[in-house]
Amino acid sequence: MRDSTALPDLKMLPTEALVPHEDCDPRRIEWLAQRILEEGCLKNPPVVAAIPESDQFVVLDGANRVMAFAQLGIPHIVAQLVRYDDPGVVLDTWYHVVAGMPLDDFEQALSQVSRANLRSCTLLEARKALGDKEAIAYIVCESGVRMVAFPTEYQPGDLRILNDLVNAYKGRADIFRASNDNWEIQAPYYPGITALVIFPGIVLKIFSTLSRMVTKSPVASRATSSQPGL
Repeated sequence: MRDSTALPDLKMLPTEALVPHEDCDPRRIEWLAQRILEEGCLKNPPVVAAIPESDQFVVLDGANRVMAFAQLGIPHIVAQLVRYDDPGVVLDTWYHVVAGMPLDDFEQALSQVSRANLRSCTLLEARKALGDKEAIAYIVCESGVRMVAFPTEYQPGDLRILNDLVNAYKGRADIFRASNDNWEIQAPYYPGITALVIFPGIVLKIFSTLSRMVTKSPVASRATSSQPGL
């Protein structure tokens, strides 16, 4: 049973000691940096976990906030410290809402992702394929759904396909975060929406490995907890 009365473990940590596992969004970092300057405070501390045998911490939630602090040259940041084995911490994955990019340009960009094997399917089939590890992602557009099937040469932990997929629209479109894959729910909130890109979840115990990799994950995580303040 989760302990809903435990207080968060807040620590003042060196900004440079916090290591993102994900490839951050420069547009969002710039916006956050400006907001921090204007408001003079950080309302939602990032969530981190210690990297074993290291003085560093992997960022589980709030990588863009950390990078905004780094960009501003702020040497320390308040962060919420959690343990990898904490049953009260649940990690989930943000999905991408791609907007402001013409559909034809989006489709052309996807066609340039050499190892992306796109297959038309239903939403239920795409969800099942992602859960069964038969797909590395799936894309929802107004016209339908396609899964990105694993190529035959795929190796577990290889993030290049996901990075290539995101790089197809990164910097050319506005990217927002969503927690569900329902087009009918998302479309009214994002004028000019082009697509939803749905990623697999990431298991908590591999975050320390991701933080050491040169190739970062394009998948942004979010942490939820029974503890207040998270």
